[in-house]
Amino acid sequence: MNKKIISLFIILFRLITRFPSRILFGNLNKFHYNIIPYFHLFYWKLISKKDEFNKNGFIKINFNQKRELIEKIKSQFDKQIKDSSKIFYSGGDRKKISLKNPLEIKGILKLHDIFKDILNDYYEGNYKVETISCWRTMYDKSRENKKEDYIFSNYWHFDDFNCGNLKVFILMNEFTDHNSGSTKLINKRNTKFLTRSFKFLDTSISNFSLNEFAKKNKMIVSCDGKLGDTYVVNTTKCLHSASIPQRGKYRDLIQFEISFSSSVKNPFDKLSFKN
Repeated sequence: MNKKIISLFIILFRLITRFPSRILFGNLNKFHYNIIPYFHLFYWKLISKKDEFNKNGFIKINFNQKRELIEKIKSQFDKQIKDSSKIFYSGGDRKKISLKNPLEIKGILKLHDIFKDILNDYYEGNYKVETISCWRTMYDKSRENKKEDYIFSNYWHFDDFNCGNLKVFILMNEFTDHNSGSTKLINKRNTKFLTRSFKFLDTSISNFSLNEFAKKNKMIVSCDGKLGDTYVVNTTKCLHSASIPQRGKYRDLIQFEISFSSSVKNPFDKLSFKN
């Protein structure tokens, strides 16, 4: 009972403290995370840009490098994800398997060439790669339930960090779709509507009603694609969620996390990895 009371208190506290961000910015991130980017000139210039990426908050880039590169990376990914000495599990159900050190994959930094033009335009060339992460998400029986359990970020949410940051998702299945667990997202405009109209209350209490509403109104974008296809997403401004693969399938992904930096000449100078 005490845990339920504490949980409800936390949700209520979050609803109250995030109210200014909800109304002014159309998201539920900390207020200062919305303000920080305005200290940089590049962010002011984005306001007047009408291109697809800035309008929607995400863009898909079809794989545009040599097939040999992505096949070599996939081969190493597949080998390492099966090596118990090179992986760790996220979450109690061991349904998300991550690589301890993605930098052991030779050629992984070359994937930057797929999306660097988008980043150069967005940040006017001033950015750094904060982290690279690699993981596999597995089937869970909760997929068959009307209301899924929380397994690995499979509830609608915002990423709560600097709103000028971006995430890059590189698909590592031969083909990724809803059957293999593709990421779902809602574009920036619809996200603001859902947040400001209180259709989205909080990740903990409105996930299923929001999902039905968004599905009915055709707001959901499924991040499908072929091996190497890439999505650049502002995950602080677009509601998004993972999805659980169907039985017998899994979803492989490489993620780059990007932030503004005017002092780093090489975007990989401060690179780290999560474990």
